[in-house]
Amino acid sequence: MPAPFNRLFDILPYYQEKYGNKPDVLANKVNGQWVKYSLTQFTDHAQQLACGLIAEGLKPGDKVIIMANNRPEWNFTDFGVMMAGGILVPIYPTISEHDIKFIFNDSEAVYVFAGNKDLYAKAKAAAAGTTVKGVFVFDDAPGCESWNV
Repeated sequence: MPAPFNRLFDILPYYQEKYGNKPDVLANKVNGQWVKYSLTQFTDHAQQLACGLIAEGLKPGDKVIIMANNRPEWNFTDFGVMMAGGILVPIYPTISEHDIKFIFNDSEAVYVFAGNKDLYAKAKAAAAGTTVKGVFVFDDAPGCESWNV
C-alpha cells in the first residue's frame, strides 16, 4: 500500500502521525556538542524557510542553490524549497568560482544558501551579474547575510 502523500515533503506530517515527535531526527555537532532536532523542529524550520523564501519573492519553479557540506540545514533547505514550490540545485562546495558562476547562470538560480562564511564569499563573488537576488549563510558571520535556524 503506497504512503498517503504525493509530495516528498508530505512525509513529515506522515512520520509525525506514525512515529510521534521523534526527538533526534537530525543531529549535528556544534562547538563540540551534539545539537539534536526533533521531527517538529525539522518541520518548523522547513516551513519557516519556505515562508521566508515566498516573502522574499520566490515563485514556483524558481531555482535555489545550496552549497554546503552535510548538516541539518541542508535538509531544512531542501524541504523548505520544495514547500515553497522551488527547485533545489545542490552544488559541490569545493568547485571553482568559475564553475559556480556557470551553474548560477545555467540554472537561472535566484537564491543561494552557503554552508559557511568562506562559501558565502565564494557564492557572493560568483553571483555578480547573474540572476541571483540573494546569498545567505547558515551560520552567523560578520559581513554575511545569515539565514540562521
